[in-house]
Amino acid sequence: MATIDKEELLKIAKLSGLNMNASEVELFTGQIQKVLTFIDELQSVTITSTTQSVTNVNIFREDIPQPSQDTSPLELALEKDDGYFIVPKILDEK
Repeated sequence: MATIDKEELLKIAKLSGLNMNASEVELFTGQIQKVLTFIDELQSVTITSTTQSVTNVNIFREDIPQPSQDTSPLELALEKDDGYFIVPKILDEK
């Protein structure tokens, strides 16, 4: 069974850069000890796995592929020249 004492908690607090007063050390030592005890209890639990078959089913509708569009983005451009987009100038030259 894992245990923690005040000295070990103060060492961990120092490594973590935490300042603890005496009442906090008492409080956290008890709380951490309860967590460690609970973990020990969990390790003694026997788990049996029962596998159930799960099938993913789409209950809403069949997936229908959309017709492909053969237009390129350049064909949708407002202005173009020799295979390039023409865009307004937004930066000033200095």
